[in-house]
Amino acid sequence: MSRWLDVLRSVVGKGPFPYQLWFLLEFPGRRFVHPPDQLAERLRLFAASRVLEVGSGSGFFSPALAGRIPEGKLVLLDLSAEFLARARSKLSKLGFRNFACAVGNACTLPFRDNTFDAAMMVTILGETTDRQSSVFEICRVLRPGGILSVTELRLDPHFVSLNELDLLVSFTSFERIEVCGSALNYTATFRKRPDESPQTSQGAFGLAGRARLSTSVTVS
Repeated sequence: MSRWLDVLRSVVGKGPFPYQLWFLLEFPGRRFVHPPDQLAERLRLFAASRVLEVGSGSGFFSPALAGRIPEGKLVLLDLSAEFLARARSKLSKLGFRNFACAVGNACTLPFRDNTFDAAMMVTILGETTDRQSSVFEICRVLRPGGILSVTELRLDPHFVSLNELDLLVSFTSFERIEVCGSALNYTATFRKRPDESPQTSQGAFGLAGRARLSTSVTVS
């Protein structure tokens, strides 16, 4: 009983969503709140895009992303190896081969600068231990001109308001290009300015990322 109480506390408190409640992420009604195809469409993907799904969980949105990039690569990042195993099984059963899974923290992404064309976070930013570092890190690993899509739901106990999100990205080379939905359930889309490099746009955070290159994951 005490273990399940700890699990429930983690849902409303700080920290990542617990794997023990994975079935809640697969609830069919979630498609009406955050339709996977609609969110994938907002990333402006092309066939050969390299996409980072931050906090992929059990892969609820992953098939919609993988299906849009037949010549590209989807990388699922999550703190939980158990979540990634479930997502990997789902994608494999659907016949997808254009994906990889990486256990990692959004605050210290294990990827090289300018690796991805797009990144997506759905009700994940508020769960990270350092929201600002997460935004910096995603900016670092996106190529110039790359797209970041952030979706937030007010009912989520880790909700990040649009005002707070705008403040977080104001310290990076992101520029907001679109907002869909309402203040209670929105998707904000940002583009990394094409004339900015990680060195000029992120300073110490870019240096920290380059210091991790010896252990970074190569996405081919």
